[in-house]
Amino acid sequence: MASEQLKAKTKLTDVYTDTGPLAYWKWSDSLKYGHSHDGLNEFSSKLLHSFIQARKARNEKTKIVDVGCSYGNSSLSLMDQMSWKQIGEFWANPSLQCQNKRHFDVTAVDLSAAALQYGQRRDYFDRTFAMNVNDEYSDALKQHIRSADILCAYMILCYFKKDSFQQLVDLFLSDRRKPKYIFYNFTPAFQENFGLLEWIPNVFIEKHPKCVVDVELSLHRMFTDEEKKNFAKKGNSLGDESLNVIFAVKCAPLQPMNKL
Repeated sequence: MASEQLKAKTKLTDVYTDTGPLAYWKWSDSLKYGHSHDGLNEFSSKLLHSFIQARKARNEKTKIVDVGCSYGNSSLSLMDQMSWKQIGEFWANPSLQCQNKRHFDVTAVDLSAAALQYGQRRDYFDRTFAMNVNDEYSDALKQHIRSADILCAYMILCYFKKDSFQQLVDLFLSDRRKPKYIFYNFTPAFQENFGLLEWIPNVFIEKHPKCVVDVELSLHRMFTDEEKKNFAKKGNSLGDESLNVIFAVKCAPLQPMNKL
């Protein structure tokens, strides 16, 4: 059941199910969503640079699982360090290609089949799974999650049930033969009871040793007029812009680093 905060969020079914991402980008850009995209871009680039360069030197692809990927802006950020402005330019020009795609393998998960199909047409999603994030995973998806190097669940946490997110983290960390990274975020305005402490990484990695956490704050986006009215009905005045808390979890190997 959706929280009262999530119910207040503007519904964008028509935007997320369009055959292309430009309507999504323009709507998001009008609300200054670039803050949150660029926050992840800068944060992840800093933390992943040495790891990815080392894998490139060994001719090993970095495996990404992008859950709640939409049209793939987070994947493009992880691979090519594209800013929000560059994402818009990339999506507007079908002739452009992801420059570093050959060094990455991307598994994309989202409810929108149209968004997934677009990422495949542009050749930056290797495989896709159209599903609700709380549904049971297929055996094929489970294997891709276990073997991945990076788990990205950005701007999707408000749709997760807590036990479903725990299962995703546990599955990702069930194979610890190599370093692993998790990136996800928390937008207090759209989480149940605005409760940050229930969703911090320490909750989900409690049984997973040798994991360290880093955190970054950014702005999320401007609230829509509809969202302001919905919050006001519940007696909440949250200002004009939503806050974003970005979490990064780095987990060291626990098993011999045999080639996967």
